[in-house]
Amino acid sequence: MSELRFEDRSLSLFPPTLSELDNYPVQIWQSYLKRSDRELTSWRNTLSADEKKRADRYCFDRDARAFVAGRGQLRSLLGQYLNLEPTQIKFIYSQTGKPQLDPSLNPDRLVFNVSHSGDRILYAISRDRLLGVDLESIRPLPKLQQLAERFFTPHEATALQALPPQQQQLAFFRGWTRKEAFLKATGVGIAQLQALTVSLSPQDAALLQVPPEEKLADWLLCDLPLPAGYVGAIACRGQSLQLQGFQLKS
Repeated sequence: MSELRFEDRSLSLFPPTLSELDNYPVQIWQSYLKRSDRELTSWRNTLSADEKKRADRYCFDRDARAFVAGRGQLRSLLGQYLNLEPTQIKFIYSQTGKPQLDPSLNPDRLVFNVSHSGDRILYAISRDRLLGVDLESIRPLPKLQQLAERFFTPHEATALQALPPQQQQLAFFRGWTRKEAFLKATGVGIAQLQALTVSLSPQDAALLQVPPEEKLADWLLCDLPLPAGYVGAIACRGQSLQLQGFQLKS
């Protein structure tokens, strides 16, 4: 698996193409959610009627703005890969609410996954392979052990408790993003948290146990090199993986 670095890239100057995915099967884009009124107005104009209604249902303006920024940038990205206008992008949704591209507009089987936390958002894009990405801002967790006992497997909770107290917070978020990335890739959600065990080590992102319907050897997992205050991971089905990362510029 290749080492990932995020390089600055402008969609208007260097738009992505499907052919790039031949050499780098997974591209990861990093961006921000706090954007100007001008940008938000432009992105809102690309949303579907349902997406605009969803944005309007948020109780807090900051959440509505974050949704418009996140979905607007996603439409811009996917439009570049598919050579479509952002307004032409159509989504369908799984039973768990996971968005996917409408197959009628996606003959090349482009797939994507999105995660946001704090002021940042990640987009993972590939072609015809299962993948999931997760991002978390590191923040205080007063009931860390109780959360671990509820959401982690006994093996993970024990491993967390064995760490020095000053390392437990980061280890929790590291483990959480690794688990979430895999569960988002399979599309089953947190219902299978207890069927999945990951390492908590900072040096080695590893799947130790997967749900019975999956094969451990079919999956790859790695952490993402994010700025201080954030952790993230990506899970992907496959035997080898070349990653390419970009910081999205206007």
